[in-house]
Amino acid sequence: MKKRSKQPELLTLIQKKIDILRKGSNEKGFYVLIGSVVIILILLILLVRSCSMGRIGELSKQIKMYEQLISENPDNYLAHQGLANIHKDLGYYNKAIDEYEKALKLKPDSVDALNNLGHTYAMKGDYEKAIETYQKALGYNPRNTELYNRLADIYARQGFDQRASDTYKKAKNINPNDTQAYMNLGRMYEKQGLYDEALNEYKNALKVDPDNKEAKEAIEKLIMQKKEERDRANIKPDERSLDKALEYYQRGMEAEKKGDFNKANSLYNKALDHHPDLQQAHSRLGELYFNDGNNNKAINHLNKAIQLNPEDANAHYVLGQIYDKNKLNDSAINEYEKSLKIDPDNAYACYRLGILYFLKGWHEKAKAMFIKATILKPDFDKAYYNLGVTYHELDDVQNAVNAYQKTVTINPDYKGAYYNIGDIYIKQKSYSKAIDALNKELTRSPKDPEVFYNLGVSYANMKDLDSAIKNFKTAIDLKGNDSDYYYQLAQAYEKKDDNITAIKTYNKALDLNPTDHIALFNIGTLYFSMNMYKEAIQSYSKAIKVNKRFAKAYNNLGLTYKKIGELDKGIDALNNCVDISPDMVDAHNNLGNIYEEKKLYDEALSEYKKAINSNPVSIESHFNLGKLYNKLNLPDEAEKEFLKILKINSQYADAYKSLGYLYYEKLNNNPKAKEHFTKYLNLKPSASDANVIKNIVNGL
Repeated sequence: MKKRSKQPELLTLIQKKIDILRKGSNEKGFYVLIGSVVIILILLILLVRSCSMGRIGELSKQIKMYEQLISENPDNYLAHQGLANIHKDLGYYNKAIDEYEKALKLKPDSVDALNNLGHTYAMKGDYEKAIETYQKALGYNPRNTELYNRLADIYARQGFDQRASDTYKKAKNINPNDTQAYMNLGRMYEKQGLYDEALNEYKNALKVDPDNKEAKEAIEKLIMQKKEERDRANIKPDERSLDKALEYYQRGMEAEKKGDFNKANSLYNKALDHHPDLQQAHSRLGELYFNDGNNNKAINHLNKAIQLNPEDANAHYVLGQIYDKNKLNDSAINEYEKSLKIDPDNAYACYRLGILYFLKGWHEKAKAMFIKATILKPDFDKAYYNLGVTYHELDDVQNAVNAYQKTVTINPDYKGAYYNIGDIYIKQKSYSKAIDALNKELTRSPKDPEVFYNLGVSYANMKDLDSAIKNFKTAIDLKGNDSDYYYQLAQAYEKKDDNITAIKTYNKALDLNPTDHIALFNIGTLYFSMNMYKEAIQSYSKAIKVNKRFAKAYNNLGLTYKKIGELDKGIDALNNCVDISPDMVDAHNNLGNIYEEKKLYDEALSEYKKAINSNPVSIESHFNLGKLYNKLNLPDEAEKEFLKILKINSQYADAYKSLGYLYYEKLNNNPKAKEHFTKYLNLKPSASDANVIKNIVNGL
């Protein structure tokens, strides 16, 4: 920094020497000397450049150092952060952002990384992401004054002076010795015309730092400015100036009506030159600047218009639009509400307020605003559409359908209404109605993949699998790679029993979303059904790796191990399952089956009883328990379980068969044996063992 400050002095000295030499030298000698001076200047430039190149060379070395550290340990968040800092200093903002995000993925609570990431976004001009990042950082460290100052700076750049002021105050309150907070707040007050408050903040900065040159200069400037304003205030307004201002204002209105907005802007400003407090001119300029995208000027003029006339409904409405556009929803709501209090008949204010209420989750209030908007403007298609969305959210589906249909009655080309009607019918399982609505949407949105996707869902539920597959494929062609689309297509192939194609399609879904544990589970189930148990185990294991509490995957994994005779591994998997889901009936039954196969009968009995406790009407559990009692030569206990099954379902044929054998072989009750065998044969006359049982019955 010292070298830079001395360069102008050196150049001044050289210029003085040239002047002296020019006066005391002949022309030829003069130009020789000029040539010497030029050479000296070139050498100086090269020296400065070499210093800059030296710094860049040093930074390049640091970049290589950090890249080496990252290659050795990709999880070194400090290395990513250091590399990001250098990229930011060099102006490579996208590279910096990428490295900060890598650092934050490794350490999400790094306030330093968040602070610098926010600053990078701000330097890029992406204020929305800067604000979001600073707010996230404050969530981890709510007493960091630098964050508050930087966040307030962003608000100030966007023209949101009040929000900036409030944020600077937070920094000041946290650290009363933060001179920067006092200075920033002072500048904000000065910008808002609050000179006494500004002066007070500058004085506070001086109390903290009596040598603060910036504060001293600001105080001197402000005192002078206040004196000039007092002098102007003592001059009585000239009526002719007001007349002239009104003349310019009227001409501005005429220009605005003709669509010549630049001319209107110029005329309104001339009106204010003659009469700075002409409220109407401030109001119109605010709207013009808003339409031109100049938020700072728009907000200043609108606030001035409201200050001069708090009942200016349009100024509040336009101010609300600015806040709305910049996602400052609370401020926008406040201004829209003020506008509607003054002018309740502004349909557009009602509409926008409805949107913001909806985003807040205030659906009843949103509904009221949309209804009011449609009353004020009966052909307001957007209001009807969003009224439909709100009814939809409130599960008032019939009114939602009515609102959507009203939308397309007003505007037959309106996109989305029939799509939403179709969505409602899908949820109601009225699939033919859904298909009808979605086909109507296709005439309005022929390239919308979501429409084809929902058509695929509807056809699949109607068992028209060929049409479902066709629509899912079209959706994929239009949207490109989407894991959900491939998943649904795979489901359709699975329902068609085209297992190989289903597995391939599930794998395409997994290429796009490797953490889709349901797709992995489904692949495992398909392999199991194809007796490809090794592949099934691999798929279930992958699903568990993604979701360690996936009880169904543990259950199926245990069942698959049982199939290949690895009973201990099956027990381990099923125990993991019941640890996660103690009431899963299938898991207890499967555990019981394995224990029974290992002749661990007490453990098997315990598992079957647990299954019954979880679901007392589980026929499979009672049947397993009854069969085991029979195996253990406990016929009375077995009889009780089989009879319980018949109380649950009197048409369960296998219970009659089991009771028939029990009475025939164990309980020596031939009449009951004959009765139950006969009921079994009535229910299953074509059973594979029908002839065997008929022979037993004939012999009784």
